[in-house]
Amino acid sequence: MLTLDTKLKDRYRILERIGGGGFGYVYKAIDEVFGCSVAIKETREEVANENKLRKAFEREAKLLRNLKHNALPRVTDYFFHDQAQFLVMDFIEGQDLAACLKTRLQQGQGPFPCAQTLAWADKILDALEYLHSRPEPIIHRDIKPSNIKLGEDGGIYLLDFGLAKGSTGQMSTLMDGNTSSSISAFTREYAPLEQLQDTGTEPQSDIYAFGATLYHLLTGQPPIPASMRDEALQRQQTDPLPGASALNPAVPIEVSQVITKALAVRWWDRVSSAKEMRAALSRSSSGVVNRDESTTIDPQPNIPEKDADEFITRPLRSIEPVEPKERGRMLLVGAVAMVLLAGLTIAIALSVGGRFSLRSPNTSDVARGDTGAKGDTGAKADTGSGKPASQSFELKHQLHNHDGIVWSVAFSPDGELVASGSEDRTVILSDTETWSPKFTLTSHTGAVYSVAFSPDGKILASGSRDGTIKLWSTENGQLIKSWSPRTSGAAKESVLRLAFSPDGRFLASCSSTEPENGAREVQLWEARNEWRAATLDGNVSGVFAIGFSSDSSQLISAGLDKKVRFWNLDGERRPRVLTVATPLTTIAVSKENLLACGSRDATIKLWSDSQLSRDWQNLGELGMAHLDGEDYITAIAFSADQSNLIATGADGTIKLWDTRTRTSKLIAAGSGEARTPQWSAAFSANGKMLAAGGQDGIVRVWQ
Repeated sequence: MLTLDTKLKDRYRILERIGGGGFGYVYKAIDEVFGCSVAIKETREEVANENKLRKAFEREAKLLRNLKHNALPRVTDYFFHDQAQFLVMDFIEGQDLAACLKTRLQQGQGPFPCAQTLAWADKILDALEYLHSRPEPIIHRDIKPSNIKLGEDGGIYLLDFGLAKGSTGQMSTLMDGNTSSSISAFTREYAPLEQLQDTGTEPQSDIYAFGATLYHLLTGQPPIPASMRDEALQRQQTDPLPGASALNPAVPIEVSQVITKALAVRWWDRVSSAKEMRAALSRSSSGVVNRDESTTIDPQPNIPEKDADEFITRPLRSIEPVEPKERGRMLLVGAVAMVLLAGLTIAIALSVGGRFSLRSPNTSDVARGDTGAKGDTGAKADTGSGKPASQSFELKHQLHNHDGIVWSVAFSPDGELVASGSEDRTVILSDTETWSPKFTLTSHTGAVYSVAFSPDGKILASGSRDGTIKLWSTENGQLIKSWSPRTSGAAKESVLRLAFSPDGRFLASCSSTEPENGAREVQLWEARNEWRAATLDGNVSGVFAIGFSSDSSQLISAGLDKKVRFWNLDGERRPRVLTVATPLTTIAVSKENLLACGSRDATIKLWSDSQLSRDWQNLGELGMAHLDGEDYITAIAFSADQSNLIATGADGTIKLWDTRTRTSKLIAAGSGEARTPQWSAAFSANGKMLAAGGQDGIVRVWQ
């Protein structure tokens, strides 16, 4: 801790300490060069000496330095001095809302007027929308009245914002004495359940904290902590949190309902984005008058569209020609509950000879308007009974081990390891008992697009933008072999996909000099021939997915050329070709040879393989209701017994089908600008765990 009059960089003279806790202190200082007051944030010595956290603080500085919003203080300097790191930002003269509220209550004035509070809310939500929609989203993680200041200039400011999400986990902002002393610091009354349980944070976590802040400002008391509410709900009791309007009748019921929605215990039940909450409060506050100032909140504030260059970047440019557009997110939130009751699409019954069939929509399905998905020829999938899926999955773990997009995830055959390949050039093998990294594999010099376990679990294969395939020992993490599949000339070809045959004899790969356009070659590597390759000839174009039939007799590929190719590996390797109406982006093959292909039009094409005729038969398609024309299916996977099928979308949607009961369940819904695209999905061999890797660098695990 610095003493008064300490001078840093021959420029900043410390005037007073204004906060501390968590992992450091905050000081008010004078910038003697410009003659203005600044706030200086200092890391504690033990944190500064920990390399990972030092890098996290430096990363925070670089991210925050580029922020420009009239409700956020500017970060103006960053430096390292005497075993500590310092972040310099504007000092906002004024009083925080916690102190203002305390004064009002002591003077008998009651909580803040609704109109005044909503005017502040509009500006803070605009700032949150800005933070959450950055190319690398920034989540505050400690919004509360004491971190919102009413400036002497009349402005309202969100202070003490923290780190963007990354491998550093959840280093939060500096806290006062009422917060946790851990690095993952927060204030209990304002923290969402996922933060209390340390399972990771989402943009909706800030929505909860800001909802709790509004609740306190409008009622004079903080809400009941999320952990206590969750305990009551787990006991099937009524949520003990009263609405804001119940405590303060001056709060319109419509405003109270928006705040209650923001305070939902489960993050997926909350308002989906700051922009949506801002619009909802605007509509619900129409005509609310500030009794102190006789001002009216504009029922239609100007909510600017987010710039296209700030929209989250997706890698497959040829798949997404449409510019981002405004979605009906309020309708989407309402639709989540309906999706959980709506059924999906498919009844798969196994008959003699390995054939499958789909049940046609029944009368009640048609009456509900659920007649199946759009699509090509073949039977349409029905929506099912609408009952909950027989197997329930809950989000249990969030692995913050990567510094970039997670492009691929896979479970080892025994379920003891989960592998993830990332834009940060690493492959991480995590132990599923401790959920901590067992090996971090760092030999790749480019993004890792694909990881795959051998059937015996002893080898992990990885494919990278650096143009190499690498084989690793899962027992000791050592590199076994590395080679480049370059077959189309001297240009480096990114390895997009890898797949082992179920019998372990083959490893298939597809590579491209232009990853966004898919591969033009599919290669087959034989283990018994020291992984020497044969290029499969079939006029391949735009391949994004490869896999094997369950008996290892066929290699299957699919791509943007709207074709599915089946190579017979036991005879002449000339493919049989099936043509569909839309580009394909991913495939999955079950142990019973049910083939699913995810497509650009947000449907899943289904085929089954007759073991008698060796013919693949069209079973129709399933629809991903939460994807629109801008989005597409990024990954699909079957559970080992094919009773479940998981699909992920470029909008962040994750959907699970129970193929036995013909029902579906929304695991996660896409959420507009605050969404987190998911790029990979995998089931464990026992079907009890599923994992997804996302744009935010997090591997999420459901059990």
